[in-house]
Amino acid sequence: MRMATYGVTGSGGRSADVSVVALGREAGSALDNVNRWRKEVGLAPIQEDQIPTLSQVVKIGAHDGIMYELVGEKPVTEGTPVLRTLAAVLPAGEMTVFFKIKGESALVAENKPKFLAWIKSVRVGEPDGGSTDRAESAGKAAPASTAPAAPAAPSAGAPAATSPGSPAWTVPPGWQSRPASSM
Repeated sequence: MRMATYGVTGSGGRSADVSVVALGREAGSALDNVNRWRKEVGLAPIQEDQIPTLSQVVKIGAHDGIMYELVGEKPVTEGTPVLRTLAAVLPAGEMTVFFKIKGESALVAENKPKFLAWIKSVRVGEPDGGSTDRAESAGKAAPASTAPAAPAAPSAGAPAATSPGSPAWTVPPGWQSRPASSM
């Protein structure tokens, strides 16, 4: 499921996790995903009619995707920092791809321009950008498929190598490749 993992380290031991996850039918609804991400940063769940107030259209390569920015209001557990998540969702053929950065709030905020540049570097399918998926379908379950083969972990600034039809991207400077997790 996890196609790539990167780590971002800031001063004072601050850190953030960057991931790319591709799912098929099991991608879940926008509400399911947003409420899971809200729980991760210590926020209460929302209702379906609130989704539009939390989403914004972003360019993920040549495609329109949806991004959510979720900022915790207090530490999830005592002695930990307030968390922030940026999650961008791209329907890509038979899969839905999630690009996410989660970690200490200020560090994620500092890396938001890099995150936006990173998702803008994504290429899916055809070399010219392929299909024109619409933002309205972002976050909805995609038809069943098997997850694509994991790309090689590129170094910062290098394009990620992927299997045919899988997304590829250019890694921002300062982001360090990490081994894939069991997820």
